[in-house]
Parts: sequence; structure tokens; C-alpha cells
Amino acid sequence: MKTTSALISVLIIEESAVSRFVLRTMLSTDPQLTIVGAVNGPVAAERKLRETNPDVVLLNPEMERTNGLEFFKNLSRATTKPFVIVAGSSVQERENAILALEFGAVEIIQKPTAISFENFQEVTAEVSAAIKAAAGAMLNPKSLVNPETQRPYPLLHIGEAKIAKRFILLGGSIGFPALLLKIFTSVKRNIPGCVVVVHMPALFTKSLADRLNALSPLEIREARNGDHIKDNQVLIIPGDCTGKIKKDSLGFFVHVSPKLSKDNQPIDVLFSSAAEYVNSDMIAILASGLGDDGSRGLLTLKKRGATTIAQSVGTCRVAAMSKKAIDLEAAQMVCTPEEIIDYINEKET
Repeated sequence: MKTTSALISVLIIEESAVSRFVLRTMLSTDPQLTIVGAVNGPVAAERKLRETNPDVVLLNPEMERTNGLEFFKNLSRATTKPFVIVAGSSVQERENAILALEFGAVEIIQKPTAISFENFQEVTAEVSAAIKAAAGAMLNPKSLVNPETQRPYPLLHIGEAKIAKRFILLGGSIGFPALLLKIFTSVKRNIPGCVVVVHMPALFTKSLADRLNALSPLEIREARNGDHIKDNQVLIIPGDCTGKIKKDSLGFFVHVSPKLSKDNQPIDVLFSSAAEYVNSDMIAILASGLGDDGSRGLLTLKKRGATTIAQSVGTCRVAAMSKKAIDLEAAQMVCTPEEIIDYINEKET
């Protein structure tokens, strides 16, 4: 694991000449990053990986005449270096990006194009942050699952889910999708409704929800504005939106709205919105991730009487989020993924 205070070397593997140019241009503006190569195919990628031994590999696995996921898996077996996946917006690219996270990739970034120059600084900051986080990430945290053992869930989801009287909130970023997979393939069917915020590019949250839905006994989907929270159901807030907890005559629901520039802490937005409705049955979990989003909202919920949990630092791919919550004394409990699963199962509806 590399500390992000040192110069970070990056290898770019991207077939598109335009995208290679845009990525090079973006990364060259960050004095903490140095580009050791930019290649456009599997043979050149394998050779350059051996020659340069980069700190981080920035990879778009979608190449002509190449199975993108198998290419990534084979390449990742040849090195212990962290991978950041560059993915386009097509369904196949998004699905493969989510699968790459299961196979050990650290993070996903949306494929930049020439259009990215319209919001150059914002996109550059996001790409640079992903690379720096990857350089400091734990490569084999105990929270990861073996995706080779995962199969689509053979049972039908529950058709008539009741509106939840209590619910579970979960938030995280880097490393969080793998934890969600572990949790939602291990919990019992009869659990309180869940609302999730995961830092991901727009559209990718739907692909994540679809993947989790196929592997879990729960109903898991991307949230829509006005969706009521139901038992045995997981709602994932879209990546380009914020979600707030509201209540009407039927019960709790999520208010989903487009993310504004000031809404850069979507986990805090979700957690803080639930503070008005706190009771001892409410659970909030802050997991693996970069930055401090969620820690203040978790502290607010704790003070109001909710049960608050932070993922244990040693099981996080990136521990900044959970560590901040622990340092603020916002978490009543610090739990491993297995302990989180056990605790959720105890709250059977």
C-alpha cells in the first residue's frame, strides 16, 4: 500500500486515442501523478506493466477482439498493483465495470471524452482522487467476496413487500460495492428495508443494483423519487442524485432529487434527513470509502438515539470514512462485515 504523499506512477491502458489524450492531459495537471505509459492493446499493456511497475493501472478493458473482463482478470493476476476501471456508459461497459469491482478493481471512473473539457477541472479532480485513493487502498481486505462462487439467486423475490416501520441506512464509496455484495447475499429474507448511498458515477448505480438484485434474495433496485421503504427491499440512490428520508400517511419514503454542486456529501444528506424520525430501531452504517462524507450525519443520528455502526478499519479497502466516524465517536459499534451481517439478521421483521 502506497502513501499518497509520494509521487504516484500511472499506466494508462485505453484503446481510444481520444480518451488516452484526454486522460494524459488531465493527469499531467496534477503534480502528484506521473504517467509512465499510455498503451492501446493487450500485448503492449502486458509489456508496459512489466517494464514500468506502476503504482496504479488505469484500465478500460473494452477492446476490439478482446473479452474485456477476462483481459482484466488475466492482467490483474500478473500484478499486485491496484486497478482503476475506465468505463463508458453502454450497458455492457457498466456491467463489466461492476464485475471488475468484484474481481478486485479498486474504483470506477466514467470514460472522459473531448466533451470533458467543458468541466475539465471538476472531472480532473475526480479522476485524480480515484487514482490517489487506489494507490493507498488495501488490495485484499477481508470484506471482499469470491465472485467465482456467486450465482444468480434461484428464488423469486417477494412480490408483496410491506412498507417498513423501521429501516437501515448504509453509506460508503471505494470498496463499498464489494461489501454490499457480501451483506446482501448473506442476510435473511426478512430484514428491514434498506436505503443505500454509494459514491459512483451516474448510471453505474443502476448496474450495481441490477447485479446485486440478481445475486440476493432481497429486491434491490435504484431508487425513484417517492419510493416507499419496504421490508426485504434495498433502494440505492442514483449516483447523480441525493436522497432524503421523508414520511407520509403510509410510511417512510425517499425523496430523490438531482445532485447540486453543494450536495457533495450525499451520505451526510441521507443520514441527516433521517434524524427527524430517529428511534432505537433505526440503524445507520458507514463503511469503506474515501473522505469524510457520512461521519457528521452518523454523529447526528447517534445523538438522536439511532444505532450507529462503522466498518472496522482493517476490513476496509479505504478506511478514511469509517476512521473519521470512529475518531468523531459517531459510531456506537465498530464491526467487521460478518458482524454487520449478524447484526442485520438479528433485526428480522
